[in-house]
Amino acid sequence: AKNENNRKLVKIINNASEPVTKLDLLELMDDLISEPTLRRYLRQLIKDEVVKETGEGNQSDPYKYEIIKDNNLDDLPI
Repeated sequence: AKNENNRKLVKIINNASEPVTKLDLLELMDDLISEPTLRRYLRQLIKDEVVKETGEGNQSDPYKYEIIKDNNLDDLPI
């Protein structure tokens, strides 16, 4: 189910009208994955240059995630 959840996560981030926070993502994933698992997926997606992270990571400016737009989502390594 790992790849399935990873694909779903990429789709959710891609379909969002604006960058999304980790809390948004947990909610949109219907709590299918735990917060540590989500963090791990996000770290890997950032490393693979699929997703970029913006924000300071604090309460007033939480990290937000968005797809790096020049990616062809069909070619993603997930």
